[in-house]
Amino acid sequence: MLLIDIVNNYFPAYKEARIFQKEFLLNVQNTYATIMLAYLMTQLCHCLMHDQCASLMLFYTKFNYYFVGDMLLCDPSLYLHHVLSVAILYLYTIHFQLTRLSYSTGIAFGMIEISTVFLTIRAILKNYKRAHPYITVIYNINNQIFVITFFYTRVYLYYKQVLRNQDMYDVMSQIPTVEYYVFNTSLHLIYFLNLYWAYQIIQSFVKPALARIIN
Repeated sequence: MLLIDIVNNYFPAYKEARIFQKEFLLNVQNTYATIMLAYLMTQLCHCLMHDQCASLMLFYTKFNYYFVGDMLLCDPSLYLHHVLSVAILYLYTIHFQLTRLSYSTGIAFGMIEISTVFLTIRAILKNYKRAHPYITVIYNINNQIFVITFFYTRVYLYYKQVLRNQDMYDVMSQIPTVEYYVFNTSLHLIYFLNLYWAYQIIQSFVKPALARIIN
């Protein structure tokens, strides 16, 4: 975590203290992400329901703030995803704000983070699922919702509404060459990350569940 490295650079801590710091900041990050993403999803629904393009662009500006803030708390393995996302949304708000396809690609860009809400809820409930049977039930239901929303938004919807969106590529062909390659490369790298995470989800969630059903 970047914040832990910064703190320990100025205030060195023992191993036990660092473990406590990491656990504490993980809880802070999951709470921060859950609240921010729930708020951003509400804002996205409002923008799309009221057909407000200006508000949609403001939504993506707020989303960039979320990614930048989360980089202080998240695991380093997510840095690449966050940097790519910031690059995509920054270029998107500059070059696509006057086009109607903002709504088709906008839906996809916003909705792919819906699964992250359930991922952060899972991380919060994980430490308390043994405290009460009801929490275990909620935890398991949340896991199922996470898997469904991940595959639908990050694998299917992203491919259909973003990578296969010809209108978006028509606009991209008119932007500066360097920005075009940054935008296009970032889009595909994000999708490869999604496929990699999808493989991990199959190994962690889907495969054990299928094994239990078969046995």
